[in-house]
Amino acid sequence: MKLQVTKFSIIQSSKIVTLLYALFGMIYVPLGILGLVFGEEPKDKIGAVFLILGPLWSSILGFVFFAFLGALYNFLAKWVGGIEVHMTDVTEPGSFDSKGE
Repeated sequence: MKLQVTKFSIIQSSKIVTLLYALFGMIYVPLGILGLVFGEEPKDKIGAVFLILGPLWSSILGFVFFAFLGALYNFLAKWVGGIEVHMTDVTEPGSFDSKGE
């Protein structure tokens, strides 16, 4: 089966990307907290604040840029077609299909 993605829901897709950026950005928060607690110089504390605010900043930018790229994709997909995905229907022995048969 061959499917083609011809349009993204811009807002919904951007919300998902925003959450992903926030989750991945949380990796840096503990480093920022350590920098605030143990940093001796002012530059250490400034860097720590940037690490702590990183998830918020990357989430905002992720939403804005993905919304722009999603709109651009939707615009271009009208002329050249969308991303093609080849899928195979695989059912395991003894399992039911979508109709419950």
